[in-house]
Amino acid sequence: MEIDAQKSITSLKRLIVDVDSFDNLNLWIENAESLLRRIYPDRTFNLASNLTIFFDGDSRPTNKSELKQLLTGYIKELEELGHPQHQTGKIGQQININHTVNVNLILESLKQELTGRQISELKDAFNKVKTPAEKKNNIVDKLKSFGMDLTTNILSSIITNPSIIGGL
Repeated sequence: MEIDAQKSITSLKRLIVDVDSFDNLNLWIENAESLLRRIYPDRTFNLASNLTIFFDGDSRPTNKSELKQLLTGYIKELEELGHPQHQTGKIGQQININHTVNVNLILESLKQELTGRQISELKDAFNKVKTPAEKKNNIVDKLKSFGMDLTTNILSSIITNPSIIGGL
């Protein structure tokens, strides 16, 4: 059963509002992961793997705003790109793309290596076109224009993070 983008957006917005009223953040995370798996069946979600980020020493939630930002990102993706299409291989079997990415790790790596001007240029390159393929091509071209050393440094910063290198 396929759900449409608007229903997905409404459900994600409900979760964002609900996070503040949940005493048990683990239960909220289970609800969020369940919904995300329905929306994105080709992806794997493990929000609980980063609980140390969201709890202080007294096991009280300290950074629900990061969870809200994460779900807001999915809402924007659905609004701009619509509901994801399932990818299929040459023999018609569904491809499962399993990944758990710490978005903050990637953002920090980009912020460390890029200047404010370069970040603006990347955003402009992304926003100039409509289709995902065009967006990817524009980003690749823009990164190439910054030089291979910079691109290599960004990738190196991401790969050398213990949570990434440990998963390879």
